[in-house]
Amino acid sequence: MQEEKMWTPPLTRLHTISPTLMILKICMLSYVQWML
Repeated sequence: MQEEKMWTPPLTRLHTISPTLMILKICMLSYVQWML
């Protein structure tokens, strides 16, 4: 049980951070293309 509690927060953090990172990447790519 302790191990599960230890591992759950990082997993949920990863799931919430991943979409944001994807959006940031897309924004950066589109910004670079617009500048060029």
